[in-house]
Amino acid sequence: LIENELDFGILFLPVENEEFETIPLFSEELSLVVPKNHPIAKQEEVDFNQLEDIPMILLPEDFYIRKLIQMFSIEADITIRPILEMITMTSIIDLVAKRLGATILPLPFVTSLNNKDIKSINIKNPTLETEIGIVYRKDKFMCAATRAFISLLEEHKSPLEMAEGMG
Repeated sequence: LIENELDFGILFLPVENEEFETIPLFSEELSLVVPKNHPIAKQEEVDFNQLEDIPMILLPEDFYIRKLIQMFSIEADITIRPILEMITMTSIIDLVAKRLGATILPLPFVTSLNNKDIKSINIKNPTLETEIGIVYRKDKFMCAATRAFISLLEEHKSPLEMAEGMG
């Protein structure tokens, strides 16, 4: 997008760049993901401040989700230090399933995996959420097909609606 090679992107919001326009689509809740036999796996929800004592496998510091976790950690006056960092969410889930730690990832992603070796637990106080949206350059010409596709995305704002509307 910055180099003007793409018409638009679907990204985590907010995007702080004056050259871009954004259209919010939907929010996703982040969830604690633990191995199915972890002591905390019996709980349906966990307070955010309880996460400080759980060994975590997280995305690297320059990833948006990690920045969000860090921001909430600072506000809660806790420190979440990962024991390991991985660059793909799938790799992180594989390590959690092998009982090497826990993680915090978007609930829709975790649910879509249908992995019987993990358990997702709601985080409360606060609930962590990300917003997903369309980002495009303000000065970029968009053809009719691109504008129509963006309109379709705006009409079907939830991930499930998007899949049904395009499938």
